[in-house]
Amino acid sequence: MTLEEKLNVYAKLQEPFPVEEEAVQRTILAAKGAWYLGEQESCLSRLDFLLLQAGYIRKRCWLLQAAVLLSLWLLLFLNGSAASTQSMMGILAPVFVILLIPELWKSQHHASMEIEAVSYFSIRKLYAARMLLFAAADVLMLSLFFLAASLTLKLTLGTIIVQFFLPMNVTCCICFGCLCSCRMDSGSLAVVMSLIWIALWVLIVLDKKVYRLITVPVWSGAVLLSLLLLICSIRGVWKNCGKYWEVNLSWN
Repeated sequence: MTLEEKLNVYAKLQEPFPVEEEAVQRTILAAKGAWYLGEQESCLSRLDFLLLQAGYIRKRCWLLQAAVLLSLWLLLFLNGSAASTQSMMGILAPVFVILLIPELWKSQHHASMEIEAVSYFSIRKLYAARMLLFAAADVLMLSLFFLAASLTLKLTLGTIIVQFFLPMNVTCCICFGCLCSCRMDSGSLAVVMSLIWIALWVLIVLDKKVYRLITVPVWSGAVLLSLLLLICSIRGVWKNCGKYWEVNLSWN
């Protein structure tokens, strides 16, 4: 008798083992609970996730932004904060934002959206982390710049808001608006639109007649409107990031 025949005879002699369905279900639930607990212990915290995403961001964009702010401070310092020099704030403020375009558009440039779409973390979480990191770094750099400008250059808050924040906010709206676009060349479009905005802003600032006609309430309304549009554009990027370019995922 072969080994296989012996095993068959042995299997026939064995009594069927009674299986309790409730015990099986309890075992399955206990196994699931143990697996979930193990996964929770190994999951990244929010801070760890942000630090992990910060490692993927090329730091040269922040170095270039810091160089722009330093150049602007030196320009204002050497020229005594003259009115014509302050208009340079409206030119370099959009440049400060444009320098982030390579990092914001790097998923499109490297055609990695499909890879990111199937990763453990959703694209929404990835974009939210990147934008939060960009915002935190920019707030820190701008705070240091405005503190140095107010102490050494005696610039008023109104001048900083009108000459720097307003053109910067509008440029951010343009960039995030283009980022929501499904066009493959939306990065180039954002740069072109930002350059057009710089030219328009310079024309407004250099035209003293037009500049003097704009009252404080008008400037205040323009700043508030730019902030509102900026919030809406950032929300649009976060909400629709799964529909960009070559992917169209409704589950993100």
